[in-house]
This record gives sequence, C-alpha cells and structure tokens, in this order.
Amino acid sequence: SGSFNINFDAVGPVSDVMVTRWNSAKKKEYEIDSRNWTWTWVSPDIWVDNDGDGAADSEVYFNYNNKLHIRLHNKGNADANNIQVEFHYQNAAGGLSDSAWLPVRNKSGDIQTLNSLSLSAGTSDDWSVDWSPQPDGSSEHFCIRAVVTVPGDPNTDNKRVLSNFGNVISGSPYFDLRLIRRNILDLTKPVDMKIIPRLPNNYHISRYDMKRLEVSEMEPGEMQTDDIRIYKAQEDNEIDRHLDKNPIRLRYKGLLRPRLRIKPDLQGDYKTPEEALPPGVAGRPMVTVVHEIEGIPLGGVTFLLSEEEEK
Repeated sequence: SGSFNINFDAVGPVSDVMVTRWNSAKKKEYEIDSRNWTWTWVSPDIWVDNDGDGAADSEVYFNYNNKLHIRLHNKGNADANNIQVEFHYQNAAGGLSDSAWLPVRNKSGDIQTLNSLSLSAGTSDDWSVDWSPQPDGSSEHFCIRAVVTVPGDPNTDNKRVLSNFGNVISGSPYFDLRLIRRNILDLTKPVDMKIIPRLPNNYHISRYDMKRLEVSEMEPGEMQTDDIRIYKAQEDNEIDRHLDKNPIRLRYKGLLRPRLRIKPDLQGDYKTPEEALPPGVAGRPMVTVVHEIEGIPLGGVTFLLSEEEEK
C-alpha cells in the first residue's frame, strides 16, 4: 500500500546481452514457479553437445575435448560487439566452494574463453569451447560458471550463470546415485534430502534408501556420502513394494490433479517447463536432488539418466 512515483527518461539505443540463470525459462530473468518441485538447478543456456546434433549429451568425458556450449540473447535495441565470456567449473559433489573454481581448459591445457563476439539486437546465438575436465576420483557431477562482459551494456545484472548437472550411465537394471551431503552452516542442523523424479513409469527410486537417508543431523561442516538406487520395474524389490504408496490426488472438475506437496512423491513425475532445460533434454529421464535446512534449499543438481547402449 502507499503512493509511488515512477519517472521515465528517454535514452539512446543500447544492447542488453543476457544468459539465462538456473531455474529460469530461456530469455527470462526470473525463476520458474518452484511449487510442485519444478526447479532443476540447470541453466537452459549451457550444455555439452559432442555429436553436433543440437541436443545436450548424456555424458561429459575426461581427457577429451567436450564441446561446451553457451547461448546468449541480446534483448536490447542496439547491436552488441566485443562480447567476452569466461568459463569456470568445479566438481560439485561436495557442494560449491568459492575457492574450488577451475578455469575451463581444453585437452592441451589451454584456458578457454570467447572473445570479440557480436550479437545483433533482438537475436540469440550460441558458441562453444573445448572442455576437458580433470578427474579427481569423485567426479560425478559438475557446476559450470560463465561470466559475460559486454562493453557499453548498462545492464550488469544478467551476465552471470551457474548450471549444476550430472550424468549417470549404466548397463544394468540399476542406477546408483552417489551424493555428498554437507552442512554449510555454523550450527548443528538436520540436513534434509529431497529426490524429485522426472522419470518414465518403468523407473523407481528406492524408498528404502530414502527412508534411511531422508534426514540427517549434521555438525557444522560435516559431510556424508549418500547412495540412492534407481531401478527398473522388472526388478523384484520386496522392501520397496512394501513401502510403496499411491500418490494422493484431488479430483477437481472431473480431472485428476496432483496435490501440492511438502515433499515430492518418489513415484511422481514432476515435470519442468521445456524452455527451462537445455536443448533436447525435455522428456528424457531425469532426477533432481535438493538439500535443505529448515525448508530452505541449499542447492540442487539434476542428473540425466541414460543406459549404456545410448552412450
């Protein structure tokens, strides 16, 4: 409530180059609705495409020049020139750390940047660099950071992006997610783990593992490793069948609608908007993991699941 005055001043044409943040739809500068667990902690504007088909790939290889793409959008009314992009990454298994960022390098060890790019007003385009991450023995998922610099662009708020993604590949009926949970606070707190499935009906998340691991009281800075099994429907798992419960649904105007949940149902399918995902990812099997303290998310990661023959 109250009275407000808004003043407008005419200005000359300027560029407004942006890269979409995580949990946001492409070319938007606000997060998608997080109710019913739509967040992914993935940016739609950063992905790896090694086969050149325009879709995000299911794996990042070590000692190999993976093609790391970034897409930029010029939402201004003037062309942008001399655009520069810097890239960093870190193994995000134990949570992100300011001191852990490494420059993106190719297989020869050369630091990768984009320089002297141009983008016409009102257009979008993508470019790629070679990325050869270094294995550290626990690398299962990564966070990529990109920082965009545009001379003369007055909007400095939409020039940074993080994307936290992982990939799981298996030739067996099982997918095992190994995650590190950490209490980043200075107080002893219960750290909750939420698993958000975006899976076909023939995949199931182990309810036994989730009952065992859902909440953990942790000391400041304490870390623990969690193993979560995802299995195919043909597996006969007596424990999980015993714990399985049908999702609660509400009938409204003749339609079945999923109920808003304090925590996601492990047999649910919590879709996220296609425009909030990298190209070619929507509709593929995914699992998002979120760590929370007192209902506040510390962060999350989305794993893309694929089988050995799809590699």
